[in-house]
Amino acid sequence: MKTRIIALASCLVAGFVLAQDATDSAKPRLHVPKVLLSSQHADMAKVQVGDTFPDMALPTPEQGGEPTPLVNRYGLEATVVAIVDGDGPMAKSMLRDLSFDINRPYNPPKAAAKKSKVVTIAIAAGMSPEEAKQLAQKTEYNGLLLLDAKGEALAGLGTGRMPRVYVLNAEGKVEWFDIEHSLSTRREMKQAVRVLAGSPESK
Repeated sequence: MKTRIIALASCLVAGFVLAQDATDSAKPRLHVPKVLLSSQHADMAKVQVGDTFPDMALPTPEQGGEPTPLVNRYGLEATVVAIVDGDGPMAKSMLRDLSFDINRPYNPPKAAAKKSKVVTIAIAAGMSPEEAKQLAQKTEYNGLLLLDAKGEALAGLGTGRMPRVYVLNAEGKVEWFDIEHSLSTRREMKQAVRVLAGSPESK
């Protein structure tokens, strides 16, 4: 009788494990969204998924002296780099979303003073220091703001549609990018960061 009870219990446990495995496998796994561009738009992008992001050296609008290499500013697990070349509606929307969707959740004000898992970097291309600062203030952008006054850094990334946004992994390689800003861009950007760095709540 005791042997039968043990055998029955073993069967129940095995059945539960199999059922749990089946449930787990049925859950959709979060992944970095695929970058789907038309051939025309793909030709505008010199840096693609899998490429190492160019190691630019750019100053902040307030900074004097030598610019700092971008690679020294990357996050421990993910970095979101946005390039804007004016204060158009898409540029403003992108900077707001960077703050509210990425920088604030992953870097709350009371976080310990150490290198962040996720960093947001906005590069103002072809803008004066004052124009860049005004744009950041208008959009309440609270991440790192860098200046590409002559647009030389932007030229290395591509031509055409703007603004652009890139999600980099811990090694500085491009995991996902887009050459505009829309609701789908915002959703996919957040998903790519979550895959690389986990949810903000798990910090």
